[in-house]
Amino acid sequence: MANELATSKDITNYLKHVFDLEKMLYQQNEILEHLRDSIGSVNYQMKLEPEIYQEKRPSVVGGIITAIACAFFAILVYFGYVFLKSPEGGAPGWFLNIMLGIIGIFVCFVVGGIILVVSNVVQTQSYNQQVRITNQENIEEIQRYRKNLLEKGKTLNDEYALLADERKKTKAVLNKFYSTNVIYPKYRSLPAIASLFEYMLSERCYGLTGHEGAYNLYESELRLGHIISTLDSISSDIKEIKQNPKVFSDKDLVLTDIFGIGSNMVLSLKYWLKVLGLVE
Repeated sequence: MANELATSKDITNYLKHVFDLEKMLYQQNEILEHLRDSIGSVNYQMKLEPEIYQEKRPSVVGGIITAIACAFFAILVYFGYVFLKSPEGGAPGWFLNIMLGIIGIFVCFVVGGIILVVSNVVQTQSYNQQVRITNQENIEEIQRYRKNLLEKGKTLNDEYALLADERKKTKAVLNKFYSTNVIYPKYRSLPAIASLFEYMLSERCYGLTGHEGAYNLYESELRLGHIISTLDSISSDIKEIKQNPKVFSDKDLVLTDIFGIGSNMVLSLKYWLKVLGLVE
């Protein structure tokens, strides 16, 4: 096959097919990575539990103790009152009136304690009823949320399986092109293929091998730092530009400072981002 590509046009057309496949494979990998992240996010959200509020127990101990204690003292004072009112007791009327007042006070405390207990029970029951309603609403809401997540997760997994199959087909076609051994194994990557294709398309080179061939020009520009050899070396820059795709059009930004690379590499980076469709 290598010998059959006798003309510059044949090599250029071959490189175009390989470049399109490499670019498609890169884009498919990027989408699959995004789908994996989305699926992981869905799986994480499926573990979320509804917010459940705890019911309260009525606080009746204080009221009950108060009522019992006051009732006990009221009874004691009453028995004292009965004794002192009798001929044997002989207490004066004003003193008996005071005792009646004390009994009345204790009775009021007893009634107050009972009211406090009843009020606390009623309030607690009302609160617990609202808690049960709120908890049920939260449970139903999380169930609806999980149902939507299940549907979303199924859609994402179906898309992932479909695209993974397409990527497998793309890799098979690409490997078939590479199996012709037109391109040396060293240069079978998207950055290298894109550069070789650009050299041939722009007629900077008319062949792959030789002193003036595309391989030699690629190695020369690689040594000078004019081109990017791997996408891994600019992965952090790609992520930053995805977040701010207008970075190259902002006149006030010094790109060499932002990316920490030389001006030639900035141009190479911009070229790559155009190839990947991230900037215009």
